[in-house]
Order: sequence, then structure tokens, then C-alpha cells
Amino acid sequence: LEEALGRCDPEEDFILEEWMVERTMQDGLAADMISVETAINGGRIEHFAVTGRFPLAPPFRARGSFIPSDLSPLDRDAVLDLATATLEALHINHGLLHTEMKLTPSGPRIIEINGRLGGNIRRMVSRLGGPSMFVWAMRLALSRDVGPIPLFPESPVAFYHLILAPPAATEVLSIAGVEELEATPGIDEIRVNRHPGAALNSQASSQLDYVIRFDGISESHAALNALIHQRIPAALAVTYRE
Repeated sequence: LEEALGRCDPEEDFILEEWMVERTMQDGLAADMISVETAINGGRIEHFAVTGRFPLAPPFRARGSFIPSDLSPLDRDAVLDLATATLEALHINHGLLHTEMKLTPSGPRIIEINGRLGGNIRRMVSRLGGPSMFVWAMRLALSRDVGPIPLFPESPVAFYHLILAPPAATEVLSIAGVEELEATPGIDEIRVNRHPGAALNSQASSQLDYVIRFDGISESHAALNALIHQRIPAALAVTYRE
């Protein structure tokens, strides 16, 4: 820390963050990070989803998420209890909340609390047949009830997944296999964001500088695991200039 501060401009703003202890997750589908999606109306806290995250790309780049998470019942209860206690302590009366947590060996810990709908949550909730999150946000801003809170089953699983370039990559050289994946069950939408010849910047947000994005819905967490770690890598070939 002392060395890092010594390299900073004395007038430069900075954020000091803590490295939380890693926790190994099962089967490689999920990272040790989740988020809890919450609607609060008149002080009544109702969690409508726990969102799982795919393992991060180096150094700390997000690669997408899925609803519902694949947490064990014990872990799910722990993160919901922590989310409830945290939001009660903030005395929030109404609105949509997106609470990010890291699962550590000693239990879940808060990363950040956002007084807004989480990124990409709207699209995944819609794929699961849920209500419009935009309508919810506006009704809650007016202190109006949003009606019954949906309870999403353990399956199917809605997701979005980002293909990111290696940190040292500076340009996309070629992309192959997208056409084959368009007919793959479970994938509803594919967006190529960086075509051959496009420059890359690993320091930019992965939500902006991703190469390819996949959106869809799988019948189960096992099917999603096979899609992300087997079918997509087997069909897709992307080369880079480093």
C-alpha cells in the first residue's frame, strides 16, 4: 500500500479496497460472488432473486451471470439473511436494490449495495417469465405496490455470458463458429461486439469491451454448465494479436 501511494499524484483520488479470502465453488459454474435482487415497498423487504456469477476473467473482469443461482440451501439462507439485515440497517423504505456479496470460508460478506436494478437483471427476469423491472422501478419510486413477488423455480436458468479477450490482446484477428452456435439449444441471442480488426482494451469494462455475448435460457444448472464450459468452447474459435 505504501509503495502504491508513493506512485500516486498527491492530488489523485483513489479507492482503497480489501481482498476478501477466496472460496472454491463446485463444478466450475459459479464464482464465489452472488447478488441479491430486492424490492422494498413501505419498508417491507422482499428478495425476488439470487443471481449467480460466472468465474471472473483475469484480472477481475465480469463474464456474466445467471438466475437463479446454484447456491446450496444453506448458502442461500445465509446470503438472504445478510441482505435483509443490511437493508434493515439502512432504513430504506422503497425501491429496487442490488446487493453484491462474496462468499468467503467464514460466510458471505457485503461487496456493495446499489440503490438500483442490477445490470442485465431485467433481461434475465423477463426470460424467466417475470414482470417488467422497469414498471417495478417506477411503481416503487412512486411508493406504489408492485403486487405479488414472483418465486422463480430452480429451473430453467436464464443467463448471459461474455467472451473476453486475454489481458494482453490488442486486436481481434478472426472469429469462427458463431453460425454453428446460433442453432444451439439454450442460446437465444448472440451479439458480436468486436469484429476482426477491432482494437481491444482489457482495462475497459467487460460490459463494453467484450468480444461476443450469449443470452439464453437452459433447462438446468447442469445444462448451463455444459453449454458454457463444453459446447461453446468446442465450437467457437477466436484469435487475437497480443
